[in-house]
Parts: sequence; structure tokens; C-alpha cells
Amino acid sequence: MNNTSILEQELDARLKECTQLSEKESESIVRFDPAFRGFDGHFEGNPIVPGVCLVQMIRIHMQRLTEETLILSEVSQCRFRSPVLADMSVCNKVKILSASDGEYMVQADVTAGDVPVCRMKLKMRRSAV
Repeated sequence: MNNTSILEQELDARLKECTQLSEKESESIVRFDPAFRGFDGHFEGNPIVPGVCLVQMIRIHMQRLTEETLILSEVSQCRFRSPVLADMSVCNKVKILSASDGEYMVQADVTAGDVPVCRMKLKMRRSAV
């Protein structure tokens, strides 16, 4: 049985081109087409990607890189600057600030073209399950 939510599955399906740039830096592209379920109820007539989806998108990015199931354990910084609308693509640049015994502290910068969308610092840990 698959324990991931439908929304997580949709984010995972949209995350393309997850590329290792260096030992500690990576990049991925995500396109939010109008069919993305995260738009449901957020907001009618003006669909905006919920911030929590952007945070989860970075966790999924890290899972692909580490090939581990990760749990978000801390959001130490998260500043949103611009909304992500339907039919937009974003670029996630993720830098591993520290990695030790299945725990990762990362900084992620999300942009849409040249426009900063958000910057976040997240701590994730390997799932016990």
C-alpha cells in the first residue's frame, strides 16, 4: 500500500529534471499545470500554489537525491515573495548546509524565471519506517 498522499504523488509527478550540480547543490524544475489538485479551493478564479506544497516539493526533491524517505522536522526560515500561479514553472535550487546520520539541513531558493518566489531553510530526517 502506498502511504503517500494524492497531493504528494502529484508533486512528485511534476518534479522534473532533478539534477546534481555539485556535491552539495542541486536543482529541479516543477511545472504547475491547471490540473494540479493543490489549486482546489486555493483560490477560485485565481489559482495559487499553497505554500505548504512548495515546502513539500523541496522534501520530495531531497528524497530523490538521497534515495531515502525523509520527514520534515523543522522549518527554520520560510519567506514567500511572490505567488506561483497555474501554468507557471519554478526552479528549485537546493543547497545542503549540513548532513549527518540521516539528518539534513538545506536551504532552498525557489524562482519563477527571474522572480524570487521563496527562500526556506528546512531540516529533514530519515524516516524510521
